[in-house]
Amino acid sequence: MRVVINPVFILLILLAVITVLGLLTAVKAFCLAMTKSNDRKRRKPDVRFKITVFSVILLAVVILFVTIPMNRILFITFAVLVIGIIGVLIVIIIMLIHIINEKTAELEKAAVAELDLSLGKELQKKFLPLDTGPDGNKFNSGCHYTKNAVFFGYYEGAQGISGDYFDFRDLDGRYYAVIKCDVAGKGIPAALLMVQVATMFNNYFKNWKPSVSGMRIEEFVYQINDLTDTLGFKGRFAAFTLCLFDSETGDLHFCNAGDNRIHICDTSEKCVKSITLPQAPAAGILESSMVKSKGGYQVQTITLDHGDILLLYSDGIEESKSSYRQGNEELGAQRVNDIINAVLNRRMYNLHDLCFDYSNCSGTAEDVIMALICAEKMFRCYRNAKVTKNDRVPVDIKIDAFLKKHFLQYQHYCSRTSDPPDNSTYMWYTNLKEVEQYDDLAILGIERK
Repeated sequence: MRVVINPVFILLILLAVITVLGLLTAVKAFCLAMTKSNDRKRRKPDVRFKITVFSVILLAVVILFVTIPMNRILFITFAVLVIGIIGVLIVIIIMLIHIINEKTAELEKAAVAELDLSLGKELQKKFLPLDTGPDGNKFNSGCHYTKNAVFFGYYEGAQGISGDYFDFRDLDGRYYAVIKCDVAGKGIPAALLMVQVATMFNNYFKNWKPSVSGMRIEEFVYQINDLTDTLGFKGRFAAFTLCLFDSETGDLHFCNAGDNRIHICDTSEKCVKSITLPQAPAAGILESSMVKSKGGYQVQTITLDHGDILLLYSDGIEESKSSYRQGNEELGAQRVNDIINAVLNRRMYNLHDLCFDYSNCSGTAEDVIMALICAEKMFRCYRNAKVTKNDRVPVDIKIDAFLKKHFLQYQHYCSRTSDPPDNSTYMWYTNLKEVEQYDDLAILGIERK
């Protein structure tokens, strides 16, 4: 008897076989996706498994042809095809749900990490002498007026927490203890060491008296060195400048550990002068006995004249980087000095295509520091043909107020703004991009009246 095979029937059989294979493959992929990431490694395809499955299905098809009538075979084939398609769709939907849940979990984890980072940075600012807002959070700047001097500081953290720190403490209305510290590296170890230094600074000078022993501030430097050496953070050390300031005489008693450069704005000569203190190792590099054998931590006294400004800043300002205008360049020490001199002389200053007019400045510590911070900010900002309204740069409102007065291209760079919903001390410049801030900006100025 001649057997006539309908091509449609053959097509249904092939589709059923392919569908079943697809279902099995989808189930296997789903099982792999549900395993832990450590077990989800790249594996070579299991060829023997696929050949076995295909052979079983082929054998089942042959048996169907031999034992079951043609009309039932057609019904069974169609049923297998429908069930297979439904199975594949179900597996795909389950896998999509699993992927969505994974992505949601990753986003939640990233949000928690960002919140922890934000809280860590806010906690770090608690140790700095910055003004406090109505919500209890610290602003980026702080100003303190006394009978004989004005203290002004500014801090802007880079991404992540770090060890940059400065502080001053009123000891008796006349003397002030001042510190500027830069812990090597970033992250939690640097922040923990910074907190230790800040705590010891406050405790050491809490009961300070203007006696012979009180003037020996090098003892505090040795204590920091012993602490850092005892903690044993690998590759971590604290470079800092300690100062005891007599606000009546203007005498500045310095003792440094690996940070021997200070800057004085001489208002009579209208220029900034860099002074090098005696060289000494940073805290944590050598044991105190070794430091003493090499000359020890020495104290040097410099007098700050009336109207002059002492500037203590971390290397973040000089090492600020921009890759937009002339390749990967730093702001550099020379430009920092030029900006300060321009403020003191109340003149214009050009930084590439950026133009600042300081003719209305008064030459105060706040003017000098804000000019540096604002120039550094715009040094990293740029606008090109690819910017959109979704590109935005966070800006401290104090920076915006200074730029509005002294930045001649304010309308071009800064005129498009919006307010962030969760922070009243910041605003956004929109249609603007910036090169990521390389390091913390920590600057403290002391202006003698």
